[in-house]
Amino acid sequence: NQLKLINMESTTIMKLFLNLVDNGTHDREKRIKSQERIIFATKGIIKPDNWAKLSLDEKEKRINKLMTI
Repeated sequence: NQLKLINMESTTIMKLFLNLVDNGTHDREKRIKSQERIIFATKGIIKPDNWAKLSLDEKEKRINKLMTI
């Protein structure tokens, strides 16, 4: 139960920071770069091997999907 609580807290904090970046950065590429730094710094989230090869559209799609969890 403690592990689930830690992961839930980490995810909640990550989402708060992502919302700040989303509201503060209008340049799409810079926003996605900032979001990915926050996401992959979060405990328990592993960067996919092919992340650098993904298009901005695909990265944005995955980031948005993560925000709905």
